[in-house]
Amino acid sequence: MAADPNVFNAATEFGRLDYLSALMALIALLIALLAFPFFNFLKYRAEQVAAGAAREELEKAVRRLEQDAVNRMEAMLPSLVRDYMELARAVTVTDQEANEIAAAQGTDQDDASRDDS
Repeated sequence: MAADPNVFNAATEFGRLDYLSALMALIALLIALLAFPFFNFLKYRAEQVAAGAAREELEKAVRRLEQDAVNRMEAMLPSLVRDYMELARAVTVTDQEANEIAAAQGTDQDDASRDDS
């Protein structure tokens, strides 16, 4: 196996290749050492971006759910009022029963206010 004469010419032009090899090894070592903090920074930043995007999507979902609940309640409102009116017509309460209910409600409220203090 004969060596290419161009390799020897290049070697003599560069001088000693051990200095060049050491310099290249040092550069590779620096790149490797700087890769770890850079990786950690990228990981941290990716987590921040992902958390922000998830938070934003969650807020959008909550707004959609709230709006959907309001729309459904608005759609149900006429039937709820109609059912309540039918219930109010069907139930007959005497004045005495109404007074007893009012007294009971007043008593419950008084008891609740006494419990709070």
